[in-house]
Amino acid sequence: MLVNTTPTPRPVLRWEIFCRAIDNLGDIGVCWRLALALAEAGHHVRLWCDDLPTLGWMAPHTHPRVVRRDWPQQEPVPPLGDVVIEAFGCDLGPAVEAAVAQPTSRAPRQWLNLEYLTAEPFAARNHTLPSPVLSGPAAGMTKTFFYPGFTADTGGVLQRAPTIPAGDPQPPSQPYALVFCYEPLALGAWLDWAQHHGLAVYAAGARTQAACAATGRAHWRALPPMSQAGFDSWLLASTFNWVRGEDSLVGALLAGRPMLWQAYPQHDNAHHAKVLALLDWLQAPSDLHHAWQVVNHMATDTNPWLPTPNSSHWNAWQACIGAAQVRLLQQPPLHQQLLDWVYRQLESSEMARP
Repeated sequence: MLVNTTPTPRPVLRWEIFCRAIDNLGDIGVCWRLALALAEAGHHVRLWCDDLPTLGWMAPHTHPRVVRRDWPQQEPVPPLGDVVIEAFGCDLGPAVEAAVAQPTSRAPRQWLNLEYLTAEPFAARNHTLPSPVLSGPAAGMTKTFFYPGFTADTGGVLQRAPTIPAGDPQPPSQPYALVFCYEPLALGAWLDWAQHHGLAVYAAGARTQAACAATGRAHWRALPPMSQAGFDSWLLASTFNWVRGEDSLVGALLAGRPMLWQAYPQHDNAHHAKVLALLDWLQAPSDLHHAWQVVNHMATDTNPWLPTPNSSHWNAWQACIGAAQVRLLQQPPLHQQLLDWVYRQLESSEMARP
């Protein structure tokens, strides 16, 4: 007797991603990247955002399976799809929660809170934990927390394959450093280091450019606003990257080049734990460890020691970030882990039906 071993095709899903813009726009960047990855995998996505103009210049290209929608205000919320993602605890509000609670053709509708990226141990402990909703229009439902991360027991990261859209500037062919930071005290010393070693410096973003100008150094060039894909290409081609936040951190790690990372500064210094946890995951050499602490204002030194290009210390930084790149690429990407988790819930609900 022949047994059919052909796997049953998984259904195409309809995804709703809700996002509120925060000051540095990394949340919009992550949500667009996720929407695009799901669409490329054959699914349909509505990306609900309260700042469509910003999304317009960040992602000028469109995708036939991604629809951009204004965050619902007074208008009735239309019927929602199979999966609702509440990005970074953005608070859907009563009207959307009521729509989440409405029946769907594939019961039950999955509701996930996509959390911030961190290497801290709680990410693995809390990944995919259910949270019962006790009040409001969606009382009785369950929201699941989904944690991106750097280890196999988390949700992974969003990978990228950058192509430069028409109109974006092309990276130069000669060695250069890319800086995309906040207002670190060590910025002037870093610009001096780049100049001393013949690295052209390109500053991305108005906040970074203002910080560079405030140092009084002239050895840097301002990059014009560009799309997310264009910025990915600049990260990939750079000799040295200094990035901030979470989405750009992943891009710099996947580029596999020596780098600095500045976490989003928090008034209670909660970001210090994020920096130290990531350094532990990187198994960073001591000089890289110290430099990251300096640029995150975790050390009294404001002049971090940085390696000479092609020296043994430089090669150690390169080996460290290169090993991180390999580990990240060996893990299933975030969008695939989301898909696998949702399909498991759908299969369990089908098996539970009488």
